[in-house]
Amino acid sequence: MGLGKEDLSHVTVEPGPLQNEAALPVGQSRDEAALEALGYKQEFRRDFGALEVFGLSFSIFCVMPGVAVVLDYALPNGGPSSMVWGWAVASFFIMCVGLAMGELASAFPTSGGIFHWTFILSPPKIRRQLTWLVGYLATTSSVSSAASVNWATAEMIGVAVSISKDGTWSATPAQTFGMCAAITVIQSIICSFSTKLLARLQNVFVLINIGLLLGIFIALPIATPSSLTNSASYAFGEWKTLPELGSWTGGFSFLFGMLGPAWTICNFDCCTRLAEEATNASTAIPLAIWLSIAAAGFLGTVANVIVAAYMGKDIDAIYNNEYGNSLAAVLYNSFGKRATLGVWAIFILAQFALGLDFTLAASRQIWAFARDNGLPFSSWCRRVNPRFKVPINAVWYLAGLTIVLTSICLASEYAKSAIFAIAILSVYLSYSVPMIARFAFNNGAFTPGPFNLGRWGPPITFIAVAYMLVMTVVAMFPSFPLAGDPSAAADMNYAVCVLAIVFLITYGYWYMPKYGGKHTFNGIPGAHDDEPARAMH
Repeated sequence: MGLGKEDLSHVTVEPGPLQNEAALPVGQSRDEAALEALGYKQEFRRDFGALEVFGLSFSIFCVMPGVAVVLDYALPNGGPSSMVWGWAVASFFIMCVGLAMGELASAFPTSGGIFHWTFILSPPKIRRQLTWLVGYLATTSSVSSAASVNWATAEMIGVAVSISKDGTWSATPAQTFGMCAAITVIQSIICSFSTKLLARLQNVFVLINIGLLLGIFIALPIATPSSLTNSASYAFGEWKTLPELGSWTGGFSFLFGMLGPAWTICNFDCCTRLAEEATNASTAIPLAIWLSIAAAGFLGTVANVIVAAYMGKDIDAIYNNEYGNSLAAVLYNSFGKRATLGVWAIFILAQFALGLDFTLAASRQIWAFARDNGLPFSSWCRRVNPRFKVPINAVWYLAGLTIVLTSICLASEYAKSAIFAIAILSVYLSYSVPMIARFAFNNGAFTPGPFNLGRWGPPITFIAVAYMLVMTVVAMFPSFPLAGDPSAAADMNYAVCVLAIVFLITYGYWYMPKYGGKHTFNGIPGAHDDEPARAMH
């Protein structure tokens, strides 16, 4: 895989190829030429270099706070074995997804990402419909992921207050919603201005996350009393479920525990949404994807080993702690109250940075879909502020939808699990479609970019799609099986209902007379159903 700037020489701009810098129009970069070949003009400033794109991707994974948020997936569903090996196994499969996505991102570097790739790689007769579906799944993943991230941040703030009050206080759903809405508004205000500052902050966010990881790796073993220190055989091999709480048992519990890393090491298509704001995008984007996945997979596995080794053996007490977060209870037992509050403040800062980065990237996906007339009020949503070169309207479009979605948590404490699950469902379904389309339809539109897997591409993509489809099914199950008890109906996973509503809205709007997507959506500029896909390279 060549990684130099020269590797963009495969890109051509119709009607004639641009084989070298001299062939480019005056003032036009290779990134701009590649974008023009895909049917779009340059509208943003390219403030993100390869390091900043990696920083954003790594910060979006936010490994240690991610472990804190999702530990409750693995803890009752296998305990230490699920924590450690579940993360390691999931990371392998997620790497396959990232590599397959990297190939597509290198070949087609646009902010449209997955829904644009779907259009290019699908047959003319169905490509508009498939692109429309993927666009709405991607929008759903943007909104649900932003909602779950900010809800988790609000819960972390509530945990901090609970620790400060020795577990005698816990946030109500209304209080958590209020904090979540405030966090969303603050992030949207920040993302409404120049992206140059946010680009430079990525290095700071990376240092915060790495510092937090190293701090836990070093301090937790030192501070934990010997009574809470576990053996290596326990950390790597202890299998523990909580059937008294109704947790899953057997092999399925291991699969269910893998939802934790699936949610944490997710949304790496956020990198692709910055393709029109990154320099040397055809190489910077795929490299950021797989390098950040590798880092998150390794560091997350190590983090789980450390936690499993120094959390004690009373998993029931950890899971049912008075603070509202299992990792917070582990830290409290080792560090004490004051030190835990200090460390937890850094967790909150890192989680807030994650939400900030996600707002930045998700708003670009919404803007890109609106640019192709895919959303209600697209003409308003796709406007770019002429001063800051930022899609401010798309930022607030995302904020409004995020607040609306998190409001369902006011109805039931179980609605939160639906928001987390729908984030995984919509992400994996939307990722799968262009990967399947590339090989199932084989329409000749794919020309490898600078980053390509060669003969390993098909088997890696097959493994990636198979994994995503399996985890999509797993994500539809409730956290605790109902076991035939009608009174436990409130515990069901309502993600499947939310997904059904998404499909209903998607195709209801598609068939709407005059204003529906069937009448207004072309997929890419100048495209029509009876035309083959444009030659992109």
